[in-house]
Amino acid sequence: SVKDGKIDLAGGSKKVQLEKIFVELKIRGLNKPIDFKLFFDKAGNLGTAALQGRAVIFSDGVIDPARIILDLGFEVKKFDIGPAGELAAGLLPVPEAKGQFDGAVTVKVEGIEQINFSSSLRLSSLALSGGLLKTDTPLFDAIALDVDIARNNKNVEIKKLEFTAPFASVKGTGSLKDEGGRYPVGAIRINGQLDIEKLASQFPATMRQTNDVKISSGMVRASIGIDSGPAKMVVAADMQVNKLEAKRGWRTLSLDKPVQFTGRITADEKGWTVDKAELNSSFIHGIAQGNLKSMKVSVDANLAAVMAEAGKFADMGKFAAEGTFNL
Repeated sequence: SVKDGKIDLAGGSKKVQLEKIFVELKIRGLNKPIDFKLFFDKAGNLGTAALQGRAVIFSDGVIDPARIILDLGFEVKKFDIGPAGELAAGLLPVPEAKGQFDGAVTVKVEGIEQINFSSSLRLSSLALSGGLLKTDTPLFDAIALDVDIARNNKNVEIKKLEFTAPFASVKGTGSLKDEGGRYPVGAIRINGQLDIEKLASQFPATMRQTNDVKISSGMVRASIGIDSGPAKMVVAADMQVNKLEAKRGWRTLSLDKPVQFTGRITADEKGWTVDKAELNSSFIHGIAQGNLKSMKVSVDANLAAVMAEAGKFADMGKFAAEGTFNL
């Protein structure tokens, strides 16, 4: 509802009020720039948000992707997400969220071939509860995402790509430059890791941890690399689950064999080829090789071994499985 310059958003028994709302929209003509501004406070001095920019959508009366212009800026300061989290939980089957959100996003577009995107987003003291989380009440001091990516015609540059959280991190950088060949020239690297023990400690019920079964260590590491030259592009990916251990009573249990995936895809004048994609562990082995015309895929999984390994790190209750799966 809207009353006295305020907007009330309601979901179930929850309500969020926005006030000090300022909206400005200037339309000069079909092919002219459109200027827009939006600003509001959340009632109770719990944060502000502002959006402003300029857009040119039509050229000669039609939408031409090559001539679209957009200059957009969005900023949020000290925004308390608690009431909004309660509102979302009242409408959707999601956990309630509390914390503070700060961020800025900038988008500049000069035709579909000229795009610059940057963002700096922060969540502080994020607390989740209810919904699918059962009895879990995870709390994270800080989660951050920083992105700065530019596209200039066929050139792409990842100036910055960083995600950090108490349980995970991702970093990426690199560039691809068009030099007139079949493929752009350059390299891109993206690396990430997930601390399984830290994640499990925040979600014990969700990950079926009990007083008798607790994950004590474990790390997932993953990487994606692109190496490209004028005549050939190679995309490689790796993932490993290392040192996964759990305490079960007085015993320390670990994987019989680390889980590892490696993959390599090559593109050249003949097209795309999966040189090798292989998944290895104590309970499953899969491999794929070939191209779109001829692809060989093989998968062998032992379901009893799957349950045995899973049972080391979570309380599986009465879940059980036997047999093998082959492809």
